[in-house]
Amino acid sequence: MPYRISLRGVSEDKKILVVGCGGTGSFVAEGLCRLLIDCDDTIILVDPDRVEPHNLLRQQFFPGD
Repeated sequence: MPYRISLRGVSEDKKILVVGCGGTGSFVAEGLCRLLIDCDDTIILVDPDRVEPHNLLRQQFFPGD
């Protein structure tokens, strides 16, 4: 059984804020981008940390991204 979310009453232009782009946040951000690929919504990613070598295996983004 598929899981569905009703977006009735939600404005057309949505802004989504992801706070933290590390281990969990980077996967959430990628999932949102894939889910909303055909939409004009805005995804804002916020994380004050820097990508460090010991964190590379836990996140989707790399220093060059």
